[in-house]
Amino acid sequence: MLEEVYINGDAADKATEELQKSTSLKLSRDSEGKISASGEAKTDSDKKLLEAINSKTIKVELNATTEKKLDNEQILADGAYLGNELSDDKNSVTTHHAVNPEATSKMDEFYEKPGAIVLHEVIESYIGGEKALSTGVNGSPSTYYQEVHDAASVIAPQSGPAKYDVQNGVYLYYVGDGKSPQTTLIYNTYDSKKK
Repeated sequence: MLEEVYINGDAADKATEELQKSTSLKLSRDSEGKISASGEAKTDSDKKLLEAINSKTIKVELNATTEKKLDNEQILADGAYLGNELSDDKNSVTTHHAVNPEATSKMDEFYEKPGAIVLHEVIESYIGGEKALSTGVNGSPSTYYQEVHDAASVIAPQSGPAKYDVQNGVYLYYVGDGKSPQTTLIYNTYDSKKK
């Protein structure tokens, strides 16, 4: 049986720290990356996170990374739903997600919603697993991303709107309400030849 949410990668500690900021649950991460929770789930997002952590049929694998690009050359601006794999009997599923908590923490800080994006990414991945189980269809990032993103946004909204651009090897994040002048958060430089 599959169990729980796993956070691994070179930024796993940071992602776990960000996730903890978003919930009233007490989280811990073991040496394998498995997240455990204790305490009372007080909000809808807490309840969905606890459901994901205790699931026996959906395994969420979150790759927390400092990389600025995914293997497919897609820019990793914050988080990315990478699809899922159903078991042969279609009774369980493993979901795949990537997140750059260095970037997400800056956006969350700007909007004063600590950990909101990492929580959103975990919930989004879990809902993608629910969708795969209910339809019996493996989900690539394009299969039903918008549907699971929208559903996750109701339960665990991201901290706020952001747009990004790359200029001269620097990620520029534009955040704000869309009405007043946008604030630019300079994220980081990256090596355009590095994946």
